[in-house]
Amino acid sequence: MAKVEFVVQLFEDPEVGGFVADVVNLPGCMSQGETKEEALDNIEKAIKAYLEVIGEPKLGEKPTLITKKSIEVPQLVN
Repeated sequence: MAKVEFVVQLFEDPEVGGFVADVVNLPGCMSQGETKEEALDNIEKAIKAYLEVIGEPKLGEKPTLITKKSIEVPQLVN
């Protein structure tokens, strides 16, 4: 398998604590950890597992959109 880079967004989760890692170009591929390092280690494992299921991605290929839904939520006031 060729080396492929993925964009990972890392968010702090203030409600639960810790960090959430989300792979931008692999829909649904997410993980978490108590520290940034743990979240990044866990997302690497999640990417490998994801790719074992779907196969190697083709460069430049965009995932097929299955559904799109808008959800209204109350505005949060700081």
